[in-house]
Amino acid sequence: MLRRQLPTPGAAEVTVENGVLTVAGRLDTTLVPQLLESLRHIEDVVDVVDHIDAA
Repeated sequence: MLRRQLPTPGAAEVTVENGVLTVAGRLDTTLVPQLLESLRHIEDVVDVVDHIDAA
């Protein structure tokens, strides 16, 4: 999913612990809302923590 939404491979780091997905990296401001919303809809994800530096 991330590869389809991110223009640069490796632009974001994603970790998951107990259903909490943490996203970090430097991304274009226009990509962030759609990316976070997509991640929230993944089965078994209970929360998404945004540590994205939007540029």
